Amino acid sequence: MRDKEQRRRRDEEWERERRQQVPWPVQEREKWDATAAVTPSEPPPAPCERCGQPITGSPVLSYPYAPPEDGRRCPDCRTHLARQPPGLLKALFTRTPFRS
Repeated sequence: MRDKEQRRRRDEEWERERRQQVPWPVQEREKWDATAAVTPSEPPPAPCERCGQPITGSPVLSYPYAPPEDGRRCPDCRTHLARQPPGLLKALFTRTPFRS
């Protein structure tokens, strides 16, 4: 019995609140829609020249150890290229850091 009474009161209160809410006037809604349609969105990032993915990388992943951006490759490709062994001439003629 109590539950029915509480439910009825709650439903009445909810209905009263719903009636008090004023819906948006049509002109305001159209003005809002027109403003939202005019707002330009950012262009998509340029594609990586090596793999075609966006240069910024995936928005879900973070790349803390990727080499700095070069404007041409995505973080995955930069990391992959940085890990490749150097060419033969570079390996022969560059000085290696002193290791103890």
